[in-house]
Amino acid sequence: MTTTHYLATRAVGRRLAQRHVRELLAIFEVAPVDAGVLARALGLRFSDYEDAVPHEAALAAGAVGIVTRNAKDFAAATIPVFSPHELLSAVLSAQP
Repeated sequence: MTTTHYLATRAVGRRLAQRHVRELLAIFEVAPVDAGVLARALGLRFSDYEDAVPHEAALAAGAVGIVTRNAKDFAAATIPVFSPHELLSAVLSAQP
């Protein structure tokens, strides 16, 4: 969420970015990162530990997928990986 907030702030300003982050937090569950998640991420075959951590957190939380701007960084993922555009399209198509 920190990266989302940062990018949204640059795109639409701080006030609107905070509103959007609140909306996302109301829609999605945030996977916790604890010592177990961090330790298990060390054993993953990701080229970057920074990407292995959210992957392991998602698995531990039972997430159905990961949303990222850099899908190539999640080539070793064992759960589906979506671009922000793919997620937005899915959310919008699911609305009545």
